[in-house]
Amino acid sequence: MKINYIKDMKFKLFAILFFIICFKLNIISQNITVSGNVYGMLSDNDLALKKINKNVNFGGAIKGVKILVKGVNSESYVYSDVTGAYSFVLPEKGIYVIDYSKSGYSTVWFLLKYEGSGQKTKFPVTSFILKKEDNSVNDIGEMAIKDDGSLVFKPSTSSQKRMNVDVF
Repeated sequence: MKINYIKDMKFKLFAILFFIICFKLNIISQNITVSGNVYGMLSDNDLALKKINKNVNFGGAIKGVKILVKGVNSESYVYSDVTGAYSFVLPEKGIYVIDYSKSGYSTVWFLLKYEGSGQKTKFPVTSFILKKEDNSVNDIGEMAIKDDGSLVFKPSTSSQKRMNVDVF
């Protein structure tokens, strides 16, 4: 009976050390949650009809925006709710294409490089503005989630020249 107890303790110790080493070497990555909001910007036609100041063209939250999360080994999507809020989980480290689209609005996409996250598991990071009655597709750049949990955004040079997309 004492021999079984020692074997059992050795196995438990080995299992614990294995998981510690895997996490330290980033062999096993943790799931992280990315969240944000999607808002609308009124079209030029709406602005002309309402005869409002061009600086007041905010259209509010957009419900039903499809957020596609496409990685090498996975593809999923979620929809924004009535407040424009969304969240999705990145199952593993890697490069993902994140695409925000809804019929009748511009489309925004970017590359997300999940390199690590430190101790962080939640990233309430991104809010986007899509322009109504605009069928453009806009590459806004790259976002990286670094090993220390920091976020780094590198805007696309082509999106800096256009006024129909915004990120904050």
